[in-house]
Amino acid sequence: MRCHKTTGTHQGVIRPDALFTIHQLQQLEYVLLGDILTDTAARHVPGIEHIPVLYAPYVLGNWRARYREFAPEEAERLTKEFGKYLPPAYIELGPHADAISIYHEAVHARRAMLGRAMTPAAAEPSAQRAETFARTLDMPTDYDHEKSKPLNDTAQWQRSDLQYPRLIAEILATGALDTNLRTAICDLMDLEPHQLDMLFHRAESDWTTIKQTILTRKKSPSALRCPHCNYNGKKPTDNGQGFRYLSDQTTWRAVAKVENGILLIHGWSEIYDEDAESNERLECRSCLAEFPIPPDLQTGFC
Repeated sequence: MRCHKTTGTHQGVIRPDALFTIHQLQQLEYVLLGDILTDTAARHVPGIEHIPVLYAPYVLGNWRARYREFAPEEAERLTKEFGKYLPPAYIELGPHADAISIYHEAVHARRAMLGRAMTPAAAEPSAQRAETFARTLDMPTDYDHEKSKPLNDTAQWQRSDLQYPRLIAEILATGALDTNLRTAICDLMDLEPHQLDMLFHRAESDWTTIKQTILTRKKSPSALRCPHCNYNGKKPTDNGQGFRYLSDQTTWRAVAKVENGILLIHGWSEIYDEDAESNERLECRSCLAEFPIPPDLQTGFC
């Protein structure tokens, strides 16, 4: 039997890269709900850590996620028919699923476990309350959404690297991209459906990072923390310790000649000193992910 893996404390609703992991699942493969929810979120829906989560790469109406139950004999029959184990109870996630909709279904799973009514009139109010709570987990604790909208300020409004992921993630959150729209986008961009899902996932991941770093603290932080794995740089890891500052700068190499259809370039290189460094960012030495320097921190060299 698969067991839920407990890790340290996490912030937010779901763990880093949880949606990406789910989107890689093949038919009837699953992960456990307890391995998706953060420890903070899981504490509010205890007892459902063992519930399997499956991925459906198709869109059915406007649903993002749904909790499903089968009678034991029906689950057994379908297991024999499919030739692969089908859990009698599970949460099924569609391409539009996000952290909030996952938590919504986690509440449904707990209601079912407790034997409470699952009719829409009975179950939906509690799930809606759960969504409101989940949104508070998914928002940085020191960001007041009602009083401050830093992404609409003039300087940040002009930054495409912030606004484009924000726009795509918010469109996805509305559930407005139905099958017809997704098909039309794939046709226009000459993409396969799974490639479109990957682009959406990248936008949502970027937006998560932006919310954790750009939707700023009220005062400058006294320490760094990786928004992907929560590492604070204090303990050594397999990849070293702390963080690295990264930037891009133009290098040049002399072109030797063109020979037999090959552009031959000398191996040694030099840096264009007149070019300023760009794309400043930090690299976490624990998970090796990159993230923006918090905007309320200035940089200096020592």
